[in-house]
Amino acid sequence: MMMQRSSWADEEVIVVEQVHSVNVRQRVRQRRSRRGGATPQCQMAANGRAGANSTKSAPWAKRVPAGNGAEESPSKKVYTHVEPLSADLQALLESPERCKEVLARLTRADQVEQHEMLMWLQNALRFLALTKGGCRIVQKFFEVSGNNSDRDLIIAELKDHIVEIYESPHGNFVLSKAVEVLPAAKNGFIITALLGRGVSVCKHRFGCRVVCRLMEHCTEEQIAPLLDEILPEAAMLARDDYGNYIVQAALEHASASRQVAMKVQLLPGFASLAMHKDGSRVAERLLDYCTFEEKGIAIRTLLQAEGEGSLVEIARSRYGSYVIAQLASLQQIHVEVPEIAAILNSNLQLLQTSQYADRVIIAFGLAPEQSQLSLHLPQEFVELDDSNHGMHMIEMS
Repeated sequence: MMMQRSSWADEEVIVVEQVHSVNVRQRVRQRRSRRGGATPQCQMAANGRAGANSTKSAPWAKRVPAGNGAEESPSKKVYTHVEPLSADLQALLESPERCKEVLARLTRADQVEQHEMLMWLQNALRFLALTKGGCRIVQKFFEVSGNNSDRDLIIAELKDHIVEIYESPHGNFVLSKAVEVLPAAKNGFIITALLGRGVSVCKHRFGCRVVCRLMEHCTEEQIAPLLDEILPEAAMLARDDYGNYIVQAALEHASASRQVAMKVQLLPGFASLAMHKDGSRVAERLLDYCTFEEKGIAIRTLLQAEGEGSLVEIARSRYGSYVIAQLASLQQIHVEVPEIAAILNSNLQLLQTSQYADRVIIAFGLAPEQSQLSLHLPQEFVELDDSNHGMHMIEMS
């Protein structure tokens, strides 16, 4: 009896080929293959004599422990190739339908089968995380992993590839899901990988999402080193396409002391921030999360602004109009807001020349409500979505 052995990660799939020995008895000699070295002579002989009848192990073979079923350490188990899956790695990576099948099976499986599936796909987790269908499988593994050993196995496969994964349009969802469902203490592998590149991650289209999830689900102590990299750059990030979401999240979730440090950077430039495409979102969040005194600083900054950045011009601008309209809710709280209303009212005719200022006019009650945004648009256009502080219009058919 001759034996052919092929390695798969740290475990091995054994394929047994039966041949007659000199004494016509079947024997199995289990000899450990030489990793990184020459092929053992017994294996070379088997390769030479196996021929067309030899069985080759597929990378997606279902593997069950060989022996009498006694409990063994997972890293030391020997598995026998008994049930190949219907598709290999490449097919799974390239087939959304196959990924859906695996995901459906994983969803309805019990804990034992889920663990078996994790064993099948262990070495493919990184590659699955980078595909549209595969990333959902990895997210589901994070959701259903019921013990620390399974979670540690998943983390071990991903931890050396965090940058590659967060930069992926699919992989970033895997990291976000990990932050959401893992115990906070388990998220260190993501935080550690982001240290030293915090600002660039915040400015990344997909990386910013991961940082936001960390702020929402981790303790301040855990992410303090990362925040210490990011928040000193709050004024710059507030005007960045993606960094502004980090500043908004920090205004909501960071400690009081860190919020104060951010506001020291942001409030002196509140007027220009309000007119910026991305900064206007941060300006609105400042009005939500600032203290009474801090809101007073923001309001006085607007009153003191002049020229193209004056209060009236901010109210007439595409993005600043949202910020000024929000101030209307503070008229009964801050004595400076009625002063803003008076300035706007005295410039009502100028405001009415801007389609964006209509929301300010309505918010402050400066004119009847029939002065609405749609009146400034040609009849063949209709507003579809203004959720991102921009006009999105299409021609009606």
